[in-house]
Amino acid sequence: MIRSLSTHIDARVYAWLISLVVLQSLIDTGLCFSPEGFSSNRIYEGNVGGVESMKELSRAIQLPQVNTLKMLQYFEAPNVYLNSDFSPLESVNFLRDSCGIKRAHVHEMIKRHPKLTACLLMRIHASNPPLQSSLAVVREYVGENGVQMVVKENMGVFRTATRNNIRAKLAFLHNHPSIQPSSKDISRLLIKNPELFSYSMTNIRNVTNFLFDYVQMNGDDVWKVMTKAPVVFSYSVKENLLPTLEYFQGPMVKFRMSEIRSMVRAYPPFLFHSNETQLEDVRLLMNDIFEGDQNDIARISMLEPIIWNLSINLLRDRVIFLVEIMELTLVELQSLVLNFPKLLTLQVESNLQPTFQFFLEHIREKEELREYVLECPPVVACSLETRLRPRCNEMNSALGIELVQTPAYIMLLNEKKFSEWIDKVREMTALD
Repeated sequence: MIRSLSTHIDARVYAWLISLVVLQSLIDTGLCFSPEGFSSNRIYEGNVGGVESMKELSRAIQLPQVNTLKMLQYFEAPNVYLNSDFSPLESVNFLRDSCGIKRAHVHEMIKRHPKLTACLLMRIHASNPPLQSSLAVVREYVGENGVQMVVKENMGVFRTATRNNIRAKLAFLHNHPSIQPSSKDISRLLIKNPELFSYSMTNIRNVTNFLFDYVQMNGDDVWKVMTKAPVVFSYSVKENLLPTLEYFQGPMVKFRMSEIRSMVRAYPPFLFHSNETQLEDVRLLMNDIFEGDQNDIARISMLEPIIWNLSINLLRDRVIFLVEIMELTLVELQSLVLNFPKLLTLQVESNLQPTFQFFLEHIREKEELREYVLECPPVVACSLETRLRPRCNEMNSALGIELVQTPAYIMLLNEKKFSEWIDKVREMTALD
């Protein structure tokens, strides 16, 4: 027991010392503390573990650099292992020299992706052949300036480069008989969605084949999934995608394949579920609302497929809130959800509650509130601060009328149409 505890403490001390070394390397390169940014010459050659002054390290670690400390905490994680040749100085110099990533850019990456940045600084360096090869490929497609954009958008490109070459993934896309993107398409994908290339070749191939063979999508649809939601290609076909597809086609839901394709096009992560419990809970709730009408369930699913990916507790809370705040009957609830299923995606505390509180300040009778919302359900999704409140104030000051006296669709008009409506009502009032 004592020996185990001692070993654990030694590991923590070792990890902490490594963190100090990493921080010092960032300081030395001008990443975190130097106002001049990167120096043209390296301050240290090789491994920064050669930093001699413990006093300097202790003083440096006390400096208030929140984002850097956020990154450094991941060096203490038990699943992070450091090689003896680890040189974060070499990594940050590589980012500067080979990718054009300046101090401000690295700051932003640390802020946005502290864990990923921390892990990558342990892996990327100029002597990594797969990395150099991948970087060369990226440069071919997007140019020197494009490399900066790719790296700033997603450093995961380097994560995969240290394991396998991006060239193989590009070759797969180019040579696929049903996809065959142009060089311009690839350039756009690399700049806007480099995340795709951070996933394994096996996953990319398996998910692509699944979309073609099982979901029966065409090449344009698969390419849209790649560009719209590349995260889909990180999913497991065997554990996630195929079981979900079989559930939706099964006897309890009975979605047609054409309906499933429509849902995947609208929201590609629709087919990602880790177990059937979530799906079954959502199905039962939809059955309660629509009294088992499969056509209605399919209709709202095609309009808002994300409903199947939401927490059942959140969905129930939203349904209960809508029913209670407007005293809806089941038929009225069905009408509301069918006409605007997006209502089920709105947060109660941050969206629905403030909006209905505002409505009740201007429409005091529940029956009038119910009629107002059922007349135009999308009005509930209008921004309270930039649309509902300003327009309500303008109608009151310009026309002397209250919200309850106006049709709900007025809130959906663009600014030009709304101004024209104000002028028209003002003219009609003057004639009276």
